[in-house]
Amino acid sequence: MIYSTGPEYALSHEFAHHVMYAMGLSFEDYKKEELMTDAFAAYFLANNSGGDMSSQEISNIHRVAYSVGDCDTADELHHGTPRQRTCATMWGASFATA
Repeated sequence: MIYSTGPEYALSHEFAHHVMYAMGLSFEDYKKEELMTDAFAAYFLANNSGGDMSSQEISNIHRVAYSVGDCDTADELHHGTPRQRTCATMWGASFATA
């Protein structure tokens, strides 16, 4: 199933990398960096001043994040398991809602 929010999530995730680099944030652990960019992306998309997505659209973001997770934890470019990526987006989005 393709979710209409997938492109927005991917673009926001990649832009979050740029924001982190501009802020001087980096992690020795690649997976932690990827999960933080997931959280930043979800925060932006859920924020009224950002993507202003509805709760249904944010639920779709969590599903998309789950679908792009991987379980190859031995790979040095591992981005996080499906569950970890879902949790990262849930955590990020939770800061945008009051």
